[in-house]
Amino acid sequence: MIDKDGKFEYSNTVSVNNTTTTSTAVAVYPNPATSYSFVKHPVVTGNETIGVYNNNGMMLAQVKASGNQTRLDVSSFAKGTYHVVFSSSTDRQVCKLVVN
Repeated sequence: MIDKDGKFEYSNTVSVNNTTTTSTAVAVYPNPATSYSFVKHPVVTGNETIGVYNNNGMMLAQVKASGNQTRLDVSSFAKGTYHVVFSSSTDRQVCKLVVN
């Protein structure tokens, strides 16, 4: 970018390394769901949680993750699309969930 006085300055170059692999990626099934859904996630090592959010960003449910998959009860959710968020101290992954 050139200023009005004709001087210019280069921006710093930033690289991004996405280390998520298919073996640690979060998946939700069955999807669409009617009464329950499972969240497959990396093996739990601490205080990992799974949150379910509506399209307005409001948290509707939060459960402590266990093992490498956690069951979500979605029977009380209205039909629609939701965001399932797996959170750990070093990672945050989001999947969409459709409830019929």
